[in-house]
Amino acid sequence: MPTTTFKLKVLTPMFMGGADPQGEPELRAASIRGAMRFWFRAMAATVTDDPREIYRLESEIFGNTERKSRVVVRVKTKLTRRDWGKYKLLPHKNFTSLAISPHRIIDIELAVSYGNEEFVKLVLYSFWLSTALGGWGRRSRRGAGTVVIENVDGDFDFEKFKMFLKNPIKSQLNTVKNAFNRVFPDFKSPENLWPYILKVVEWKKIFSKSWGDNSPIYFMFKKTSKFIRENGDCLGQINPERYASPIVARVISKDNRYTLRFTVLQSSDHNCEKKINEFFEKIGNTEEVWHA
Repeated sequence: MPTTTFKLKVLTPMFMGGADPQGEPELRAASIRGAMRFWFRAMAATVTDDPREIYRLESEIFGNTERKSRVVVRVKTKLTRRDWGKYKLLPHKNFTSLAISPHRIIDIELAVSYGNEEFVKLVLYSFWLSTALGGWGRRSRRGAGTVVIENVDGDFDFEKFKMFLKNPIKSQLNTVKNAFNRVFPDFKSPENLWPYILKVVEWKKIFSKSWGDNSPIYFMFKKTSKFIRENGDCLGQINPERYASPIVARVISKDNRYTLRFTVLQSSDHNCEKKINEFFEKIGNTEEVWHA
């Protein structure tokens, strides 16, 4: 069974744990696999809008109620009390929760029970997408739980994958999309409402901290929290009903300083496109680095 070991550094507090949200933080393989599934779907839907095909291959890789997953995620790192602390769930709010601390190094192993090269690539790229565009655990759409791949090793041809990791984000996403395109029907309709990756935008403003005061998430909310509240039906809300934000904010590191990478998912309401554009106008000084 081909295995891959990723060494990762935690960049922002990771609010991941068991059933008790106030309990001790825990690296959960199921949560990581769930994040891989989410980004697998989001990338697959950039090349096909046939949900049957997406579900078929997703089930073949990650399993379903009738089929066992061919991907095993193993957490190789044991956490101790030194590895977590209390952090603000959002930097501009006062409520706190226990989280795995920034700068902690963790090891995650992926084992794939099927050795087809294209199949393994989709697994690796799904894992990479969960780290490059999103995060793990609670508040991952708002910058929490972000990790950086420091090293990779295993049974596959990892020299190529290491070279892939060094490429600019635009080149990386094109490579990943091409890999998905090779295994899905080449069919895309402009009427597709499946939540796929629409574009990736980066903020040019740089900050000294990854979380807390003087951090990119803090200033993002300082500029936009009122606008987000007023347009929750387009930008994400929990009241009067839960609606996930189509904008996923992820903290990225540049020369030991920090900024944000935003992944915009196709909204189920096409009328929200204007509000999403207004959000980036309020942020200011952003650059689109990739478009699906």
